[in-house]
Amino acid sequence: MSRYIITGGPGVGKTSLLKALGRLNYACSGEASRQLIMEESAKGSGCLPWIDLLCFAEKALDRMIASYVAAGEDAPTFFDRGIPDIIAYLTVAGLPVTESFEAALKKYPYAGNVFLLTCGHVLQGSGSGDLDYVYQPIGPIAAGVRSIIVTSNAVSLSELSLWT
Repeated sequence: MSRYIITGGPGVGKTSLLKALGRLNYACSGEASRQLIMEESAKGSGCLPWIDLLCFAEKALDRMIASYVAAGEDAPTFFDRGIPDIIAYLTVAGLPVTESFEAALKKYPYAGNVFLLTCGHVLQGSGSGDLDYVYQPIGPIAAGVRSIIVTSNAVSLSELSLWT
C-alpha cells in the first residue's frame, strides 16, 4: 500500500494532522528524529543534529528505513517526515549527501504525492500575555524538502496550510 510523507517546518501542524488521521484509523508513523534526539540526549551523545548532523542523519536514516519497512502493506501509512527531509537537512547545511541516502530514497519509494505543510501564520505571544497571529514564511528546510521532491521527479508535491 502507499506510504505518504507529511512534512514541513516546526509548528505547522504535522503532529496534529497525524493525530487526526490516527483517530480516523489511518496508520501513522511518528517523527523518527524526535525520538532519536531524546535517546541521544539521554546518553549524552554528540550524535545530535546541532553537534554532528552527519552522524545524526545516518542514524535517522536507519530509523526511517525501519519505520518504512514496518509499515503494513494492507493500508496506507502516513509518515511524519521521510527520507527526503534528511537529504534536505544535509543539503541546506552544505554537507555531502552520500550514496547511502540517495540509494535509500530509490529503494524505499514513497507514494506519488508528498504533503508539505506550510504555515502562513503562527500564534506568537507578546510580552503582555496576548497572543497574535504573525506571518511566517516557509523556512529553509521546508524549502529544501520542496526542492528535493521537485527535482527527484519521483513524486509530486501538495502544499497545504492548516493555519491561514
